[in-house]
This record gives sequence, C-alpha cells and structure tokens, in this order.
Amino acid sequence: MSRKGRRQFGSIRQRPSGNYQASYSGPDGQPISLGTFPTYADTDFALAEVEVELRRGTWIDPRHSSRTVKDVARTWLASNPHKRRNTYASDQIDLEKHIIPAIGCRTLSTVRPADVQRVVNKWSETYAPRTVLRRYGTLGAVFNFAVTNDWLARSPIRSIKLPKVTSTRCYPLTDENVSAIAEATVPAYRAMVWLGALTGCRWSEAAGLRVGDLNLLARTMRIKQVIVKDGRGRPIVCAPKSDASRRVVSLPEALVRMLANHFTRAGLTGGDQDAFVFTAPDGGPLRQDNWRRRVWFPALKTAGLAKATPRPGFHDLRRAVGTALVGGGVDVKTAQKRLGHSDVRTTLALYARAIEANDRSAAELLSPKFKAQESASLAPVARLETRRARNLRKTQPALPADSCVEVSGLEPPTSTLRT
Repeated sequence: MSRKGRRQFGSIRQRPSGNYQASYSGPDGQPISLGTFPTYADTDFALAEVEVELRRGTWIDPRHSSRTVKDVARTWLASNPHKRRNTYASDQIDLEKHIIPAIGCRTLSTVRPADVQRVVNKWSETYAPRTVLRRYGTLGAVFNFAVTNDWLARSPIRSIKLPKVTSTRCYPLTDENVSAIAEATVPAYRAMVWLGALTGCRWSEAAGLRVGDLNLLARTMRIKQVIVKDGRGRPIVCAPKSDASRRVVSLPEALVRMLANHFTRAGLTGGDQDAFVFTAPDGGPLRQDNWRRRVWFPALKTAGLAKATPRPGFHDLRRAVGTALVGGGVDVKTAQKRLGHSDVRTTLALYARAIEANDRSAAELLSPKFKAQESASLAPVARLETRRARNLRKTQPALPADSCVEVSGLEPPTSTLRT
C-alpha cells in the first residue's frame, strides 16, 4: 500500500489489487467510504467533488441514499400524526397494495423518471385516471419527503406523462330531479337529502351533524365534525377536511320546519345535544356505503334516475346548490363561505358552469325572433327567380325570335346571336 502526498480532505490508499480506495469523515465525524477507483487521479477528483458539495450544502449522505423505497414510504406515512384517519388509511392502501409491490425493493438512488413512468403506465392500464393521479401524488410525496430529509438529491418525480381526466363524473340535477329524489327517500332520511339540496353540505358533514349543532330558532347550522370511514370501512368521527369547512350556515325557513318534524319523528329534543341528527337503523353513526346502497340507490330508482349516466350521487346535490347560488347572483365570496371551499378557484369553477348555462339560455331567447322571420328570410327560390325575370324584361328589349338558336348539351337552352 502506498500514499501519495498529504491530503487536506479525505484519504486515499492503494489496495493490493492496484485500485485506489477513498474515504472521508462526514459532518457527524463518522468515516464514510467513497468506493474504489482504477487510478489515483479519479479517486482524487471524486474526493474533490464531495468536498465542494459539503461546502455548498448540496452533499447527500450516501448511507441514506441506499434506503429502500419501502423503508422511506413507511417512515413518511408515520411522520404526520395529525393526518386525518381516512386520509391515512387511503395512503396506506396506496403504499402497501400498489407502490411498494411496484418499486418498494429499489433503493432511492436507483429510481429514475423512466422507472416511475413505467409504473404509472402500468396503473393506467387498469385504473381510472383519477385513481392513478391520486396514487401518483402519494408516490411523489414519498420522494419529496426523502429530498426534504437530505436522503436524496433530486426526486425522480418529474416530466411524467399522466393520464388525462376527461370527465368530472357529475350529473346536472334539475329542481325536478332533486324533488323526485327527496320524495322517494324514506322518511327517516328525507330531511338529510333536503339538507344537502338546500345548504350544499357534504354527505360526511350531514352524517356528522349533532343536535347541538342546529339552532332552529336562529335558523343556523354549525359544521364542526364529519363522519368518514377508516381503512376497513368503519365510520369514524373526525374534524372537517379544512379550516374553511368549519363554518356556520344559515337555513331556509322550509328546511327548519322539516328538521323540526324530523326531531319529533326521531324523538330528539334540545337535551340531546351530543346525539347524531341522522343515525343508522341500530342507532349508531351512519356508514356511507350502507346508506348509499339502502337509501340513495332505491330513491334514484323510484325517481327514474337509476340508469342515468353518470349515476347521480349525493355530492351532485352540492354541485346543484353551487350552480344555483351563482345563477342567482350570489357573490363569489359568500358562495365560497357557504359551501366551505378553501380555494376560491373551486367556487369560480361553479361560476364557469353557471355562466355557460346562462349563455345557452340567452341563445334560446333569440329563437322566437328567428322563427318569426324564418318565412320571410327563406322565401321560395322560384318566387325570387320570377321577380328577377320580370325586372330583367323591364330593363332589356326582347330579341327577335329568329335570332335565337338552341345549344344542345348539359346546359339548359340558352340564347346566342347568329354570326
């Protein structure tokens, strides 16, 4: 073994094989091997690069870059104790069933954008675009977590071609549709449907509503908790999805009377502050899948909407409310607060749909004018040609009969002068 010169950073030693091995001390003082190189110059250059990275603050500890995607993914999942339980369950399913089986055994430093693209393409063959986008977002969060913790210099989640979402999967419910669905709903949950149709609350918000959240005298409803499902489909109570979702909504008089009747039917009083307004048949909190199958779908069938494409959902009541607010001239900030949107752009998207509908209505206003003028503007061609021939005879003298000859062919007989 030999040593060439005395180094300021790191050390180089020659192995019996003739190659050169480099090592240096990390920021924590622990020795780190840089590997072996065929020449002393290559080894010296590699150490110089590491020294520059340490000075610039771009150095990545190679001991962490050898972590597997599975290890980092599970560390990321456990890193946020404040994550909503249903979001945690959704992320866990994405990781354990789709991401880890695909690239979980790979180390962070070996995953390239091409590898991510292959995984996305494989998902796109089986799953809907929205599902692929959500799963891709989870994968991106894992790699961003590694970059933030200086375990990876650069995320491979870049320049990935994703499937395009071409449908919003919403059904434009009319006032008649809403009334038909509500009247077809069993009495125990009819007020719940009208609650969604008149306030635009989400299903989870209506299911999580407690008696103490309603002030029928002041005609207000307070939304402070929701019911969602965990990874096993069990109902759980948690906080709303955002700060904007925590809100107080004014209730119309008709809905107040309907809720008062519901209280009487369900045996609820003002003393039952913590009781759920709408419960399962056994008295517990509602399960969304069961409610959809036992209450919503039968109501759609009775209302004649079971075979509609796409099939209407409870969330379509919320969209109908948003469009009605916009079409009724309610300002965007009031609509945003009432619907609990955290981003005004979501509310503005409702404005765009309402404006498009208003534009079509404006176009139809011109139809009667068009029909009134239709007979005059589209007069028969024969009548027009007769009028033109009469005007022509008045302006031009008639030619002698023997000055005309017939010209045979595809064209009709025409007049020409003899030569």
